[in-house]
Amino acid sequence: MPIKYLNGKRLYYAFLSGAREVIRQKDDLNRINVFPIPDGDTGTNLASTVNNMLQEVRASNNVDLTLQSMADAALSGARGNSGIIFAQFFNGWANAVGQRKTLSIQTFGESVKAAVPSVYHAILHPVEGTMISVIKIWAQAVYDMKNKSHDFSEVFNSALLKAKEALDNTPNQLKVLHDAHVVDAGAKGFVHLLEGMAQFIRSGSLREIVQQHEELTEKDEPMPEGETDLSYRYCTEAMLTGIKLEKINQIKDQLEKLGESVIVAGNERKTRIHIHTNQPAEVFYHLKDYGNILNPKVDDMKKQYSAAHEKHASIALVTDSIADIPPTLLDRYNIHVLPISILFGDSEFLDKMTITPEIFHQIVEKTKRFPTSSQPSVKNAENLLSFLSTYYNSVIALMVSSKISGTWNSVYQASQNLQDEGYKIDVIDSRLNSGAQGLLVQKAAELIESGLSHEEVIEKVQYLIPRVKIMVSVANFKYMVRSGRVSPLKGHLARILNLKPIVSLDKNGKGIAFAKAFSRKANFNKILTIIRENHHENPITRYCIVHSQVPELAEHYRQSLGTILQQEPQYIEEVSSVVAMASGKGAVGICIMSEN
Repeated sequence: MPIKYLNGKRLYYAFLSGAREVIRQKDDLNRINVFPIPDGDTGTNLASTVNNMLQEVRASNNVDLTLQSMADAALSGARGNSGIIFAQFFNGWANAVGQRKTLSIQTFGESVKAAVPSVYHAILHPVEGTMISVIKIWAQAVYDMKNKSHDFSEVFNSALLKAKEALDNTPNQLKVLHDAHVVDAGAKGFVHLLEGMAQFIRSGSLREIVQQHEELTEKDEPMPEGETDLSYRYCTEAMLTGIKLEKINQIKDQLEKLGESVIVAGNERKTRIHIHTNQPAEVFYHLKDYGNILNPKVDDMKKQYSAAHEKHASIALVTDSIADIPPTLLDRYNIHVLPISILFGDSEFLDKMTITPEIFHQIVEKTKRFPTSSQPSVKNAENLLSFLSTYYNSVIALMVSSKISGTWNSVYQASQNLQDEGYKIDVIDSRLNSGAQGLLVQKAAELIESGLSHEEVIEKVQYLIPRVKIMVSVANFKYMVRSGRVSPLKGHLARILNLKPIVSLDKNGKGIAFAKAFSRKANFNKILTIIRENHHENPITRYCIVHSQVPELAEHYRQSLGTILQQEPQYIEEVSSVVAMASGKGAVGICIMSEN
């Protein structure tokens, strides 16, 4: 029996079939990803985008409500260049459908064709030979069939052939694809969506489709080599709400000065931003003036490229942004960092990625409402672990103490969600933070590089955890009072008495104040005394110094500790914005490790 119309439920189930096909093909799409950057994550990004849609879409019998729900979910969960283009197509399509309750073949053809200009308009510099080319040709093919057929199955099958021809032509349009002997990964992802949708329209059965998918096996082929232009390192994205549409071109102009691959997609309810840049914090500093910033994402394309294409250890190492460790060491050992979120009102920033300590302190001084922090979502952690598990044999994650953050729990839950896929992932509660956590991560990276097995690295790390300590000299209680960690009365008394606490973590990773003095100089001397005693009892083999906006005081510690320990620190590093929320401006932390 011919299908003459689509209602909301039928459209949703067709999308569900297509989304499953995209997810199933994730690894193959990652494998052929060479444009715009060969970072091997197009499949992961598209799978995450459609997966978010499956979780958030509320299917209705009315096609307008279903499609609007799909568009909103796509914009909220869009990841990567291809994911946002994909989302903008659904947004443009929903706008074109208007308030229609069903779609005939004619209105279906007219609406998908009308969606195409919005896709091109969202991209600052559209490039043919990508997903947009396939969308355009497929939409035109559907439109051409609107007066030639009375069966949606025939329309889908005919237009799918045109989409596949357009996909096969992408290497002729983009030299980088031709040289790598692949088609465009994003375009292929869109074709997979169409394949799944066409299959449902033909059969009307999801069960049959799922069974067929389970019978197929994934290909295991080498990654293609693509041109490597990482002039801009960070794939940066965010959602803006409450933005006026007339501001979109202004945003594009500002973003163009900060990078490339600029996409601004969406509507007045939700606008998704995408850019490749070397200055994510600068991007977000500008965006904050246009609306509330939600769902920020920053992917390090240099690390992604290395994971996908370069020789590396078999074990991936992950930590969070509370671990204070220099970027040079993160690059040296290819350590992957999951950022903590910082919330200024309704706007969200990513620690160390979209907000620097300098910008953080500037905003804090201007706002009456002190920011809060939030652990990474299970979904974001799962995205990272899933991507790494594609290119590494196993993953070790060393997270901030579970007693002071829920980050360990989020990452652990994400690892459990991936167990069924056969991934080998261990998530360790370091019971540490800041530079102490950084020292442990650095040591773990060295152990991995030395060739130890996954189990040997974990055993050594667990042995070292109780042998790493941190002592932080706090300058004042201002941030502690504003954040609610200390009552205003206690803060007032501390100011009167000029009290300077030394804070640390106990053996379980819980914050404690274990010493105090009545001047910075007394604190300085007390910490040096503690270091001498520790070094005498169990020789300190490495240490680092962290600080909050006081490099000169950190240098003073370095000179004295160098004399006591007869060694230089592994590094001196400014603390993350999340750590500064607790320690306050002017704090200095000494972190030590005794490996015997």
